[in-house]
Amino acid sequence: MPSESDTDHLAGKVVRLGPNTLSFDSATAMSDIYGVRANVRKADSYCAMGASRRSPTILTAIDKGLHGFKRRIMAQVFSEQSLKQIENRVLDNVTNFVSLLSTDADTNSGGTAPKNVADASTWLTFDIIADRCYGENINLLQSENMRWFSSAFRKISQRSMMNMMQPKLCQFKLDHIFLSSQYKDIRRAGSWIRERGEARARLGNDIVKKDIFSAMLNATHPKTGRSFTEKDLWVGSKLLLVAGSDTTSDALSATIYYLLYHQNSLARLTRELRTTFATEDSIRLDTASPTTSPYLHACINEALRLPPSVPNGPPRTVLPGRIPVDGDFIPEGTVIGTSIYTLHRNAAFFDQPDTFRPERWLDPSSPEQGSQLQLQLQLQRIPSSSSAASTTKQTQSV
Repeated sequence: MPSESDTDHLAGKVVRLGPNTLSFDSATAMSDIYGVRANVRKADSYCAMGASRRSPTILTAIDKGLHGFKRRIMAQVFSEQSLKQIENRVLDNVTNFVSLLSTDADTNSGGTAPKNVADASTWLTFDIIADRCYGENINLLQSENMRWFSSAFRKISQRSMMNMMQPKLCQFKLDHIFLSSQYKDIRRAGSWIRERGEARARLGNDIVKKDIFSAMLNATHPKTGRSFTEKDLWVGSKLLLVAGSDTTSDALSATIYYLLYHQNSLARLTRELRTTFATEDSIRLDTASPTTSPYLHACINEALRLPPSVPNGPPRTVLPGRIPVDGDFIPEGTVIGTSIYTLHRNAAFFDQPDTFRPERWLDPSSPEQGSQLQLQLQLQRIPSSSSAASTTKQTQSV
């Protein structure tokens, strides 16, 4: 009997997911659909994911001009130079994370009591991104008072994906019925974010610690003169907390999980780090590079590949004039996409695709490398992926 990943590819390179929706399973289709000049736009279903239709975020903005403006601002926020400015604050949180996992010694086993690494990873990323958004550490790693917050955001994510799959649920407010038991926490989290966002907006540039709001407050669209409204600010920060923390924590916990279950990989990574860095303090963004720690980066890439933080294909609607995808012309109005999960598990691109094998990322002459380099395009499209990689890299190193 074929495995689940085998059956994913038995259907061929294109699958009809609905009357007007196609999913492709090839690297060339991904390039055709998501390339800069592709004749597509975001699907209408993105609107159903936002907290406000009048204040679209970088994720929910369908208009290409508006999306491009917001994307340029976020690129500044998560640039290497910008991350370097807050590196010490990130490392303080990483130290708290490591301390949490290493406490409560178990005298019987000689190690520590079992820990939920997934929860701890979520708390870490929330602490980092809340500090990045508001200059305020909500301290989930060290205090239980705000840990309801991460649970509420899982409910927000569930609502967003449900509405994206069927936008009419949001249009007719049916999500309020189906998720009635969860809306109390969703509203509570939304109120907390709005209060923090409005308070931060009132401070303007009169702050000591630079944060995301600093870049957004001073941004102006070069052609339209448009700037971020107060509502844009707190709605945007909500997206960063949901999407940024979720994807980053997924990447981090997956990396730790696979290393714990693959002792040879863990041993090799341990040797690399202990021979490269004399102390924990010497592990920095600019020192833990692909050149100095190639196996660390290979482990992170492999963990991002096997359980991608965004497994489904970002939907795109074909604009007037149709679009060629893998040699076929797809008509106007069709919703198309490529599934990141199936691409990553496709034996045409990765040898032994279901196996955790970081070594595949180390040999430039490997036949896989050409396909892998194409597929790295999709990693860059994950919200806050640069933050995810940086946090994962530093945490795993420590």
